[in-house]
Amino acid sequence: MVASPSFFVALPPFGTYSVSFCFFSHATYKTAFFFLFFPFFSFFFSKYFSQAKRSKILNTDIMKTPKIYTYSQKNATTAFELYALSKGLNSGKPLGKPCPNCFVISCRNAEELDQYHTLLFGLWKAKSFHQYFVGSVIPFIRIGDFKNLFFEQMAHLQEKQKAYQKDVKKFKALEQNERAMYEQLLLISELKRIYISRHLKR
Repeated sequence: MVASPSFFVALPPFGTYSVSFCFFSHATYKTAFFFLFFPFFSFFFSKYFSQAKRSKILNTDIMKTPKIYTYSQKNATTAFELYALSKGLNSGKPLGKPCPNCFVISCRNAEELDQYHTLLFGLWKAKSFHQYFVGSVIPFIRIGDFKNLFFEQMAHLQEKQKAYQKDVKKFKALEQNERAMYEQLLLISELKRIYISRHLKR
């Protein structure tokens, strides 16, 4: 017969006592283990989920890094600025140069500029800004509504950032081809004018 495991507990000055493990059931062991390690697991998971939540908030903040404000000639310009029309039926349209009725999207680098330009073009073509138009005669969009929509779409794209970046490169290549074709059409139009005009009486 195998003796039950036991341990000795010293409780001075009353002497030494022997406690047998045979009085503890399997359920008792599980309960003891749970209460022994519960504080550790509780601390670990609370810290993990806290970091995950903080990371999610941080990612949202990162997505909102571009500064968006109303254009003014008094403000200094940078090399990585994107402009969006803020008044008229084409409000939200990306612009190559600023005008009195436009918003400025200040980017940190050329990569951000390409990504935000592509996003702005897509929103404008999809007429996503139309739902925010106000004004009875000439429609316009408030900067608060513009920011909310823009940041909302940026957060959505963050979930598929890699695929979006690939399409941004494709979009940029198509835009360059479109610009080259437009210049060729201008050249063709000018050549047509020259060929005919040189035969006319002056």
